[in-house]
Amino acid sequence: MDKKAKTTFLIKRWIIYLIGVFIVAIATNLSIVAARGIAPGTALAMALTHLAEPVIKIGSLTIFDAKSTWMFVCAIASVIAQLIILGKEFKPVRLLQLLVALIFSLFITKAGPLVEWCRTDKMWLQYVELIISLIITALGFTIVVSARLITMPPENLALAIIQRFKKGTVGGWRVFYDVLCAVLAVIISWILIKKPLQYVNIGTVLAAFIPGLLVDVFMRIIGKPLAVFCFGKDYEESLRMFGLIKDNAGAAKAE
Repeated sequence: MDKKAKTTFLIKRWIIYLIGVFIVAIATNLSIVAARGIAPGTALAMALTHLAEPVIKIGSLTIFDAKSTWMFVCAIASVIAQLIILGKEFKPVRLLQLLVALIFSLFITKAGPLVEWCRTDKMWLQYVELIISLIITALGFTIVVSARLITMPPENLALAIIQRFKKGTVGGWRVFYDVLCAVLAVIISWILIKKPLQYVNIGTVLAAFIPGLLVDVFMRIIGKPLAVFCFGKDYEESLRMFGLIKDNAGAAKAE
């Protein structure tokens, strides 16, 4: 593949990546509106808004609302943890994850008003919205990982721990990270507003498992078209990475 073609496909990958991140941002806001428990990292950010509400504006334009600001602060904390764990092995390229976290926080702020109309007091509708948010989250994650670009801070933290201590798996450390965020959200909410389960609920538990399972389903449905769009004739390598093409004596391919 020549340089021009590589540049074209890199642009395509970034387009896909940003679309996926925005879809996840919409799903995150929908889960907040549903009020039946939200993803652990988001729950921690929401709990911290009761400590302070740092809203970042340019003139009258809100760039980051309080929850988005705290989500970015948590991302910075994750990168600092990676720096401490890896020491001299910390590569400057890892700082790019802060760019992605910044974009995600911006999308969280801008996607909020798009789902505000979904807010309801009817419990059954809240659970419907929760389920829809989990499905949309999985779709967004599928699109994001298909681009194979920059990993978000929590996953990078898991990779840093494995690199330094040679123990555990990315999935296992990510679960540990989510549990830690959920516990901190409960403690902070309990201390600040006397409502420990304000943001941690059944939806928090579902958010830790359901999207990951659905990503596999979505990958089998749209994995190949995404890979072709992002990598052209080299798409098979991407599918092989996600287990959609298995090498068996040279060639068992999943359609």
